[in-house]
Amino acid sequence: MILRTKVKNIMNKDAKHVKTIIIGAGITGLCLSHYIKDSDFLVFESKGEVGGKIKTEKRDGCLFENGPNSLMLRNNDVKDLIVDLQLLDSLQMAEKSSASRYLAKGSELVKITPGNLATKILDFAFLRRLLTLTYTSKSSNPNECVYDFFERKLGKSFADYVITPFVSGIYAGDPKKLLIKSAFKSLAKLEEDHNSLIVGAIKSKKSEPHKLKSGIASFKHGLMELCEKLFEQSKDNIHCDHTVQAISKVDKIYHLTVNDENFSCDNLVITTPAYNAKDICKDFLPHSFLESLSNINYPWLMVAQVLIPKSEIGFADKGFGFLQIPDSKSKVLGCLFSTHMFPQRAKEGFELFTCFVGGTKNAHLKDLGNRELHNQIVAYLTEVLSVKDASKIEIDSVSWEKAIPQYDKDQLAFSLELEKVTECHDNLHFCTNYVGGVSLPDCISNAKILAKQLV
Repeated sequence: MILRTKVKNIMNKDAKHVKTIIIGAGITGLCLSHYIKDSDFLVFESKGEVGGKIKTEKRDGCLFENGPNSLMLRNNDVKDLIVDLQLLDSLQMAEKSSASRYLAKGSELVKITPGNLATKILDFAFLRRLLTLTYTSKSSNPNECVYDFFERKLGKSFADYVITPFVSGIYAGDPKKLLIKSAFKSLAKLEEDHNSLIVGAIKSKKSEPHKLKSGIASFKHGLMELCEKLFEQSKDNIHCDHTVQAISKVDKIYHLTVNDENFSCDNLVITTPAYNAKDICKDFLPHSFLESLSNINYPWLMVAQVLIPKSEIGFADKGFGFLQIPDSKSKVLGCLFSTHMFPQRAKEGFELFTCFVGGTKNAHLKDLGNRELHNQIVAYLTEVLSVKDASKIEIDSVSWEKAIPQYDKDQLAFSLELEKVTECHDNLHFCTNYVGGVSLPDCISNAKILAKQLV
């Protein structure tokens, strides 16, 4: 007890005390600051800017999203946030003409329609599963992977030709490694409650009506406009270029050293990526927990921005983009037709396509180097989009060494360790995209839920 009192006195020397400290000013930390804006709090961000992996770049008359590309207005938490921040005038909904989705089968783009799926992509087993409303025997494996789940519910062809491209293209993941109960909790719950995914979807509770329609959206100045608006609202409480050097806990108070200054708080919230959180927490959390943080997998991912003159593109259809059915020749996981959704993103006379390369299954492609990958992307798009003169294509890219956290067995192990840690440490919270979902709507909703505990 004498030693604990001595440490407390040292840590409290000249310390500023606040109710809540949030570490990290990515989208989750920024949203938390919005939801507790009338409370006593501070946000510390080690980098010189807010936004985390949201990276909007304006250059040469173009707008590039090098992180998340758009915001899905799928729940009322997201819609309410836009209204609260008075961003309605800047809100841009994706063009209706971009609604079509495609699967790339080799170099052929197949529009996703019931007829095309039935005749060009899937087999009779899929149709048979639909006719039985996806009622099946439940798995005996408590850690069933995403691939096995969909193979069991909808057949092997659906798992191979729809789910594998979806998981690889959207989450940069491997469906044979991601766990259904972690990566797609809502689907796992539908089966648990109803067995049939179709019946469960019909019976699922729908969101309350909202004045904003659901759909894919962005803002006039890109997704970074959302982050800047959140920052502006609480800028006196958000401190960039502030690195957390040490954390300790004495009794129920957390003590932090940040840029050689002392702070203390009642509530401590970690929103940083796992690979940063393990260093931040090394002085006060157990080794087993820190090891589980280190094991969370973030695959390498390249985001390539490809500008093609409109006059050179033979593919005339509009759409959202395509996902690549696994093919030994193609290096592209998927491609967004960015200017089909948001026409103002490219300079005059050009279309912008955003391609993704790498992920869990293809991380080795990093070894090819940017120039070779750029050449292969250009060659592939030339074939897929029927480009007349490939020499007129412009390409640039951003590579993420650690892109999207994977909800696999290592993430599950972390979740179990997190339960133990939070039982022992009152008012310690991990509100991150490796706990409650990777999407922007997940981050926004999880921040709103946690905020109710903090105020």
